Amino acid sequence: MITVRIGGNEFPLDDVLDDPGRYARHLERAKKIQGFAECGCGTQRPRPKLVIRRHRDIFLLARWPEQAHQHAAACPFNRQTLAKSGPTDNLDAFRLKDGHHDIRLG
Repeated sequence: MITVRIGGNEFPLDDVLDDPGRYARHLERAKKIQGFAECGCGTQRPRPKLVIRRHRDIFLLARWPEQAHQHAAACPFNRQTLAKSGPTDNLDAFRLKDGHHDIRLG
């Protein structure tokens, strides 16, 4: 089971990705204080950072730019896992497309 550290708390990553609203208080606090979450997919230290993004009242976790390779092979934030799922630009929740911000929420 892969975990994610949000602030000083450890949660199952699947739970946070499936129901981020349940963890909104933790995500909001971590975004303000620390600025990121940490993925517990591997044993390396420091842990790979995860961006905490906010869109209105919704919080999302995204891989830290240029650090997808630091995640374990089974981690949903790993570049190889993303490549198997489809084109990377279709999986990013926030992206710049034709000079406009394009936000896709699953």
